[in-house]
Amino acid sequence: MERESLVTAVCVALAVGAWLVAAQFTDDDAVLWVLLFGVGLGGPALYRYATRQS
Repeated sequence: MERESLVTAVCVALAVGAWLVAAQFTDDDAVLWVLLFGVGLGGPALYRYATRQS
């Protein structure tokens, strides 16, 4: 598996886990969706940004 694919898979798994844990503490759907998409999509994007070559 490529490194970027692995990073994406890990971020998605972390996002789903965080979403499930946060759902125990809040009923606000907006917070849950921001957490899910923020970690699941933002994590890999930040990784690509941090590792890009100039």
